[in-house]
Amino acid sequence: MRQDIFFPRRPERFHHLHFGEYAYHRSTFKDLSLKYQHSRVWVQGQIHHYIPPMYSVSPRKVTQVMDATYFGKRNQGFGLLVAKDVLLKIPVAYRFIRYETLREYELLFRELQEQGFEVQSVTVDGRKGLFRLFEPLPIQTCHFHQQQILTR
Repeated sequence: MRQDIFFPRRPERFHHLHFGEYAYHRSTFKDLSLKYQHSRVWVQGQIHHYIPPMYSVSPRKVTQVMDATYFGKRNQGFGLLVAKDVLLKIPVAYRFIRYETLREYELLFRELQEQGFEVQSVTVDGRKGLFRLFEPLPIQTCHFHQQQILTR
């Protein structure tokens, strides 16, 4: 068994691994504690004290995906509308929202343009009115939402 997995020379990389497995691969604290042979409380502390690196995104031509996700109940919680660069796979802009409306998409799109981004095409969830909103850009519905529409 590799000793450096449990006692790394570069702890910041180790913390990044914990955070990545927890946030992106849906590992639980219990799973990580078994994997790294530390207590659940220790793993939780490592993840909660980790500060992800900030990406500085310079204006350029982008092919983007725009979608919203909600935290809590829709009427009581809040949402996050994100514009993600398809090629680099990183968010280039976001807005905290209460409701997913065409106006919110328009504001996020304008914000991108004001920052100097040149949007090449947009992939969205198929919400009514989005195709008209982004004319004359090439626009498409993402495959996941296409499948949802077909199975309704």
